Amino acid sequence: MKRNGKPVARLLLFLVGVLLAADAPLVAQGTKPAIRTPGKRPAPTAPAPTPGPANKKAMVIVVEENEAQTYSGKRSDLFNAMEKVLDMGLGDLDINLPNVLEQAIRNIKGVRGEVLKAIRKGYRDMMSQLSAPAEVIGSATPQNCLTDMMKVLSQGFVTGPKPGKVFLDRYGEAATANCLRDMATPYYEKVVVLTDQKATFANFKQTLLELNQQGYRIDILLDVHGTGPANPQLNNNGCGSDCSAKLFFAKEGAASSRGDPIDADTLASINGNQPMNLNAVYMTSCWGSHFNKTWAKLGAKAVNGSTELNYYVLASPLLFMHYWTKERLPSHEAASKAYGRERRFFNGQKFTIKFHWRDPLTGKKHTVDEISIGVTWSKLMNRALALQYGADKKRPVDNDASSKRVAAGSPAVSL
Repeated sequence: MKRNGKPVARLLLFLVGVLLAADAPLVAQGTKPAIRTPGKRPAPTAPAPTPGPANKKAMVIVVEENEAQTYSGKRSDLFNAMEKVLDMGLGDLDINLPNVLEQAIRNIKGVRGEVLKAIRKGYRDMMSQLSAPAEVIGSATPQNCLTDMMKVLSQGFVTGPKPGKVFLDRYGEAATANCLRDMATPYYEKVVVLTDQKATFANFKQTLLELNQQGYRIDILLDVHGTGPANPQLNNNGCGSDCSAKLFFAKEGAASSRGDPIDADTLASINGNQPMNLNAVYMTSCWGSHFNKTWAKLGAKAVNGSTELNYYVLASPLLFMHYWTKERLPSHEAASKAYGRERRFFNGQKFTIKFHWRDPLTGKKHTVDEISIGVTWSKLMNRALALQYGADKKRPVDNDASSKRVAAGSPAVSL
C-alpha cells in the first residue's frame, strides 16, 4: 500500500515552524520584528518592576499640640481669651448698644450689672448654639467622635465658668488623634497616626518614604505648631530670637520641650529634594502657608495653611477631615468651610438680651425686652487675645485675617 508523502511533508514543516516560533522573541503588535544576529542569542531584558498599589490611598496624620511651648498659639490660650470675654474684664464694653441704653449703663446704679449679666447669658447661649453638632458640622450624619467633641464644646459654655476645661481634659492629643484616625479609616487603604513621642520628624520622614516607595497616593494632615517672621502684621506675638518659618515636631526624649523645629529646606530634603506621590496637605500650624511652596515642590497637588498665627485649632482639623472624607469636598473647599465654621464659633454673632432695672428716681421697676446687641465679638476676642500674648497697641490682633487659609495648587483636588 503506497503512502501519501504530502501529509508527512506538511507535518514536518509544521513542527519546524513551532520550534522556530518558540526560539524567536515575541513581536508586539504594531512594532517591527526583532532582527536576530546569526549565531547569537538576544541579550536578556531586565524584569519590569512590580506594580505598586497605584489606586490605593494613604493618610498620614501628625498631632503634636505641646501645651508647654510659648512660641505659638495654644488651645488653652483661646479658652483663656473666651473667659476674659465672659468675665468682661476688658475695661469698657466694646459693644454697639443704643445710645440711651449705653448712657443708662454708665449712669444708673445697678443697670450695668444687670446688662453684663444678660450679655454673659446671651453670649453663653449663642456660643452653645454655634458649637452644637448640627450647627457646626452642617450634616445630618456626622462621624460619632466629632459629634461628641462638639457636644462637649457646647456644654462647656452652658455650664461655665471655665468653658474649655472639660473639652481640654477630654480632647487632648490622644483623643484628637484617635478621632482623626477613626474618621479617615473608612476612606483609606492605610492610615498612619503619629502623636506624642512618636510624632518626630524622623518618623514622619520614614513614613512618607515607605508609603511613597509602596506606591500609595498620600494625603497629609499636620496638627503641629509653627512659627513665622519676626514682625507679624496681624498679631502682637513675634517668634523671638530665631525668626523664620518652622514646623515643630516632637523632640525625641523630651516630652515637654519646645519641640524639634523643622525649616523649609529640611522639609524639602525628605526625598532628596525629589517629588513624591503626594495628593493634598492640610496644616493647622501657625504660618503654615509659608510651607505651601515647599510641599508643592515635594509633589503635593493641593496645599493649605494659615496666613499667620492660627487661632482656629479647636475644631478645624476635625471639621476638615469631615468635609474632606464624608462630604467628599475638594481640599481647598473643605479647608475653607472648616475655617468658616470655627470663625463663626470664635467670633460669635448678634443676639438679643432681656434684663430688669429700677429707676432710682421713681423706684419703678422696668423690663428691657429683646434688645438686639450688635456686638462685634471679634473686637472683644482680639482684645482678649492681645492681653493673652502681651498687649501691644502697635501690633493689634486680627484673629480672622491671621487664621485665614492660603491655598496653593489645584482647587479641584479631592480624595
